[in-house]
Amino acid sequence: MALVMIAMLFMLKERLLNDEEIPLVSCADIEILLSQFLPRQNTTDKEIVAQMEKRHRKRQFAIESQKRKQLLRTSG
Repeated sequence: MALVMIAMLFMLKERLLNDEEIPLVSCADIEILLSQFLPRQNTTDKEIVAQMEKRHRKRQFAIESQKRKQLLRTSG
């Protein structure tokens, strides 16, 4: 949620800063420009899915670990 708000704030600022020079600039225009100019890694779909699955495994491990700790506290 916070990241979306930051992105929206950035887009609003850009629209206000460029209002006189480019009065019809839209959020879509800014998104296209960013996608062209920001450096990006050449990652494949498989690599992205693998990264997501790794994060999910770590998150699930953390959830299970927290449950075990709570169980020990309540039964101890």
